[in-house]
Amino acid sequence: MGRFASTITYYDNARPPYGAVFFATVGQQLGFDRSQRLLDVGAGPGILAIGFAPYCREVVGVDPEPAMVEAALAAAERVGATVRFIEGRFMKSAMREKLAPFAAAGMIEDIVEARAEVFERAEKH
Repeated sequence: MGRFASTITYYDNARPPYGAVFFATVGQQLGFDRSQRLLDVGAGPGILAIGFAPYCREVVGVDPEPAMVEAALAAAERVGATVRFIEGRFMKSAMREKLAPFAAAGMIEDIVEARAEVFERAEKH
């Protein structure tokens, strides 16, 4: 068991899920039009990778924790999402899997800002 394996239950039971509106809004703000390739580094149980899959041509999640990758694969299968998950460290996986052409730079900041906007709008309604 890796050091993050015990956090899977937290993701499943305690972490509030992102709703469909979140993914649609962020996807629109980032200009996703199903032509992008998205790389989710530190994908964990696949929450972001699976959520953005309908808006991208290809989504790959990379995580070093085997139990997280198993959870992500199971979650993707449950919802019918086409996402590839790779167990390993990012740099080694990137070189081995030739992940360089993915567009994901600065995405974390964009997602955080977009999420804040979505929650602000929801509170006003």
